[in-house]
Amino acid sequence: MRKPERYSPAFVKLNSARADRALSVVSGELMAYTLLQLELASTFDNVELAVDQVGSFLRELEVNEDTAYRVVLLVSEAVTNAMEHGNGWDASKKVHLRVTAGEERIECTVSDEGDGFDPSVVEDPLEEDNILRSCGRGLYFMRSLADEMHVECGGRRLRLAFLSRLSL
Repeated sequence: MRKPERYSPAFVKLNSARADRALSVVSGELMAYTLLQLELASTFDNVELAVDQVGSFLRELEVNEDTAYRVVLLVSEAVTNAMEHGNGWDASKKVHLRVTAGEERIECTVSDEGDGFDPSVVEDPLEEDNILRSCGRGLYFMRSLADEMHVECGGRRLRLAFLSRLSL
């Protein structure tokens, strides 16, 4: 993985146009990671923008194709869910997307300004009564394709982790 050489205006961190490289202390070890943050109004166009920016970010870091595919697919699902179910497609409400990439882990956090949800009451899409429903599979896909999935802040934040050997 390498640091991006070019920065797109859609990379947003505190309203600055850049992706940042930072240092973090994890378990007493100093580890470098690369960061992408986006703040998005809840509109259909911004789902596509998020997908495009995360895809570009991962390509520039030379993340392997399988991991990049899973990350982009699940970011699309998580951002769509946050905008639709969390913010009700209200463009005045924001979705915050944060992607960090380190040597062995990529983590994506998506948060919204909605009321949150309880994942334990979401119906299982594999149950016979739910098989033919046109919705309700997003959490199932995320649990299946991410190495870790955590619902936090009363269901207003979703954190996905993908384990991958990367070289900084």
